Amino acid sequence: MIGRLLLLYSIIFYTFSASTPPETTFSLTHAYYHDRRTNSISRYQRHAHASTRQDAFVVKTATHSFSRRVPNVTDRATVISLAKMAYDAYTAIGGDDWYDLDNPSWPINDTFGWQEDGFRGHVFSNDDASILVIAIKGTTAGLFSGGPTGDKDKMNVSWHGRNMTRDLPSCFILGKGLQDNLLFSCCCGRISRVWTPVCECYRGNDYICEEQCLQNTIQKEDLYYDHALAIYRDISDRYETATVFLTGHSLGGALATLVGLTYDAPAVSFESPGDRLAAKRLHLPHGPSALTPIYHFGHTADPIFVGLCTGVSSACWYGGFAIETRCHTGKACVWDTVNSHNWKVNIASHRIGDIIEKILNVPEEFPLPQCRVERDCMDCGLWDFPDNRDTSLVMDLSRHCS
Repeated sequence: MIGRLLLLYSIIFYTFSASTPPETTFSLTHAYYHDRRTNSISRYQRHAHASTRQDAFVVKTATHSFSRRVPNVTDRATVISLAKMAYDAYTAIGGDDWYDLDNPSWPINDTFGWQEDGFRGHVFSNDDASILVIAIKGTTAGLFSGGPTGDKDKMNVSWHGRNMTRDLPSCFILGKGLQDNLLFSCCCGRISRVWTPVCECYRGNDYICEEQCLQNTIQKEDLYYDHALAIYRDISDRYETATVFLTGHSLGGALATLVGLTYDAPAVSFESPGDRLAAKRLHLPHGPSALTPIYHFGHTADPIFVGLCTGVSSACWYGGFAIETRCHTGKACVWDTVNSHNWKVNIASHRIGDIIEKILNVPEEFPLPQCRVERDCMDCGLWDFPDNRDTSLVMDLSRHCS
């Protein structure tokens, strides 16, 4: 049971309202899915997965105005606090790499996933558990140097403690072409002929990937996303009146925002790969991006955040990762470190510690960026994703109408 947990006191929360002082509150009309209780969202996703039409997973949500608490992403102390939580998700409580939060009077309590080598993180809370923050671990060990969860991070699949070498097909074993996850690659890690993808959806010699095959593969796998949903549901059920936020770095940040989209929960990610394609493939309901409380912090020297970690010369290639997406849901909050500070695009810049120490802790050089919707952004532009479900529907309608 989650007891008293930890929350850095400097995190600022505000309620959207037009009648409160501007220095502490903001006004915003928020978009949300009308009934996102656990049962209803599960029914929605089952219906979307079972639909015979490709456009079943592009359903937009209804809008409604209401007051709610969200992280104040215009406050630097708030962003630093969330970044430290995302950092701490990589290590056990009190470990050598643990970032001490600034207020020692707040107690440390519970965590999840540290008994196994897969999905991990921590839960932070204020003293009365009215505000909870779920911090989800990202990809281990700078992408490709191993670590206790590195292999599973590449596949983005939880294998329930099974022996990796014994149970995974040979194409998944490190050193034999272990590929990236299903959610952030155009076609299951199909990068070239020397890579073995994690699904058999690639068609022919061109950039063709069968959409229904992708959907079926995602439905069959036991993704970290499913475990993140379970954690969110458990916490929400235990603390029905609490406000729950999510945060994370890299893969952890993308998982945080995907869960946030699923349950209309505020989420703040750091240096996450583009999650828009993953949200589409997971059939997530969504409203207008400008009204969604999802925020992605990153900078232009990070090849994963900006979608440049591709090709034979990239670190992702050598690490066995196929991270090809760059378009984010909600809003992106981007520091232009390349043009404004002459940083070079380098995988070393993807570390969450660099965001904290080299950007957030240097306010005179790096003021907080404005968060904006990524318009005219496209993932996998070279690929075609034919779907015979649409063809079958047209044929059925033709027979009935003839």
